[in-house]
Amino acid sequence: MKEKKQGFLKRTLAVLLSVFMIVSGLPGYVEEVSAENHPNITVCPNCRKSDWNYRAVVEERTCQTGGKTGQKCNNCGYVAWAENNPVAPLDHDYSVLVSDSATCTATGTRVYKCKWCTSTTKVASSMKSHTWGATIHQAPTCGAPGRDYSKCTVCGTESSGTVIPPTNSHTYQEIRKEPTCVDNGSVYNWCSTCGNTTSTQVLAATGLHDWKETSRTEPSCFKDGTIYLKCSVCGKTSTQGIKQIGSHNISTKRTEPTCGADGSIVETCSRCDYKKTTVLSATGLHDWKETSRKEASCFKDGTIYLKCSVCGKTSTQGIKQIGSHNISTKRTEPTCGADG
Repeated sequence: MKEKKQGFLKRTLAVLLSVFMIVSGLPGYVEEVSAENHPNITVCPNCRKSDWNYRAVVEERTCQTGGKTGQKCNNCGYVAWAENNPVAPLDHDYSVLVSDSATCTATGTRVYKCKWCTSTTKVASSMKSHTWGATIHQAPTCGAPGRDYSKCTVCGTESSGTVIPPTNSHTYQEIRKEPTCVDNGSVYNWCSTCGNTTSTQVLAATGLHDWKETSRTEPSCFKDGTIYLKCSVCGKTSTQGIKQIGSHNISTKRTEPTCGADGSIVETCSRCDYKKTTVLSATGLHDWKETSRKEASCFKDGTIYLKCSVCGKTSTQGIKQIGSHNISTKRTEPTCGADG
């Protein structure tokens, strides 16, 4: 009785284990093998049915461990294992992709891992396709075509896209270089978008210098002056005359003559070196001043002593004698004993 009970428990456990493996997909219960070398059982020990069909199966076989063969009941799923019939391990199943170093610009290597163990293998991988982003519109200009294209979001490569022809509508502005006194100028149109230019029109040199005064010599009364000029554009030099004034600007200095010295009239020009001196002869007329005198008497001339206040010369001037006496009488009367 005890043996029957233990057999029943074993059979039940085997059925449950078989169901679990079928549901979980473990390899030992999904791989069918040939019907050779498996137990020849005609009646299922579990469900006791004899009209069932057996499938040969392998138990839990991997790339590292082998398994064993058995018969699986189609009715209840019970597996009857062969006791001495081992099965060789499976080959590695490199079905798990670990990494792929290929990019959209270079080939690479794919690394696969065995689904049963840690073993890996490497195989060459071709370049990946670009991952194109949104369409970019590059508008055409007057001198360059545009295009609609995309960029790879991974490597930045641009697609060939669709070319849009140039518009040929230039935005011209006039570029003008004015002519100078000696150099030609020019005028032409330049497109600010593409740099295209039209034919150039030459503007002839004007020959008109931009004279700037550098220095001058002023004119005098009867001598022309000169203005020295230089062109601020080309550096050429020239001169321009300044007409003489034609008259002196006279200033007069007069020194009066004296009794003993000549005087003068000196005329000088403030603009030139003209100078004229006119001599005024000494007058000879002294300015006599009396310094002293000796009075004349009745019959003797007197003298006035003179000195010129201008030149210091001295002289005398006579004082005529009076020519008569200026008599005053004093009478003393005689007395008897003395004359009077």
